[in-house]
Formats: sequence, C-alpha cells, structure tokens
Amino acid sequence: MDELLSLKGLITITVSSLISIKALRINFRVSKDINVGGNGNTVIVNQALAPTQKSFKLLWQILVSTIALTYPLLGSHYNSILAILALICTPLAVISFIVTVRGFGLSRLPDIFYIVGTALSCWLAFHSIAYLGYTVSEASKIYPAISYLGQNGLSSIAPLTTLTGVVIPLACSCLTVIGFAALSLSLLYFVFAYLTARSFDDAVRFSLRYGVMAILGFFVACSGFTALGFRNFPYIRDLLVSVMPT
Repeated sequence: MDELLSLKGLITITVSSLISIKALRINFRVSKDINVGGNGNTVIVNQALAPTQKSFKLLWQILVSTIALTYPLLGSHYNSILAILALICTPLAVISFIVTVRGFGLSRLPDIFYIVGTALSCWLAFHSIAYLGYTVSEASKIYPAISYLGQNGLSSIAPLTTLTGVVIPLACSCLTVIGFAALSLSLLYFVFAYLTARSFDDAVRFSLRYGVMAILGFFVACSGFTALGFRNFPYIRDLLVSVMPT
C-alpha cells in the first residue's frame, strides 16, 4: 500500500489509466463506426482499430527489450512498478471488459478470460516481490561480468574458476531478468487483450498461452530454475507454497 501511495505509485497509476482510457475510447468509437463494404463476393469491414493494435504490439516489444537491457541498472524501480501494477491491473481489466461488452455486445463475452488471466498475472507478480530483491542484487552483476569477460577475452572462460564464478552466475542472472520481463509482458498483454476481438476458442488459447508465460516468468524471475539446477528443492517448495491461496 505504501508503494501505491508513493509518488512513483501515483505516476504509474496515472500513466496506466491514461493509456487504458485512450485505448478504450478508440475501441468504443470503432464499435460505433463500423463500415461494411463489398465487391459482390467479399465483405470488407473497416480496419480502424488495426493501427492501434499494431502500435500497442510494437510498444510491448520495445518495452520488454528496454526492461531486459535496463533491469540490471534499475531493477528496484521496476520491482516497485510491478508491485503497483499488480494492485491496479485487475480492476482495469474489469472496467475494460464492461466497456467492451457495452460497445460490441455479447459477442465479446469471451473477453472475460482476460480478467482471469490478468488476475493470475497480478497474483503472481504480487507474490514475486518478496523474491525479486535477490533478483535485483544478482542482476546488478550482469554488466560487470560482461565487462570482465570482454576485457579478458574468450580465453578467460576456459579456467574452471571463471566458468563457475562468472559464466554460470551470469547466465543465471540473465535468466532471471528474462523471467521478470516475461511476467511483466504477460500482465500487460492480458490488460490490453481486449484491443483484439477473438472467438471463444482464440480467447481461450490466448489466455492459456500468456497464462503459461506468466507462470514460467514468475518461476524464472524468482530464481526457480536456478534453484532447480542446483537442486535446492526446499527453496522451490517455499516458492510454490508462497503463491498458493491460504
């Protein structure tokens, strides 16, 4: 709650709300201005929402690349933002669902799966915060390790001490950053999933795909795969228990 009421929290809420409101307005306007044409054999529906869909898709790609590259430097800030998003994204998804169904009708009822997916991602994101402090500390070593390897050349990888002391920890740290990016991206994909109209089957497939991404992202970001590699099964048990409803 302290994160939510901080200046960073207020800024995050404001930006998220503005983006959501803008997308909802475009979505609703398109639902009220659908033009259908044809040439006798083919029916053509206007693609007014397509540019918005493409722009958001590009935005997420840029965002995940930015997170992956800058998390080693700004990890604690990203953790704070994720904690805030974990609290506000489910209500945003509910509002988006209501507005979309009102604008497009009952054909958009399958969008309810996005609420479930958003809730799952938010739940995982919220419970990951307790573990992401370690992720930040390990991620901060990524660029120094890369610099060390760059200065000493590929031959420096050969000694066993370098392999176990630099290369393997570097790989584990990079993996956790990728997991954080995957968890964050799955959350954002769910929140703005309503921008694309999908059939029931496609909505289920979309939700399953990004639901799995959220679960794997959580597990990897919280060093679950690293613990699995080192056979630290008590840590894995505690990690899994932490997300179980009590």
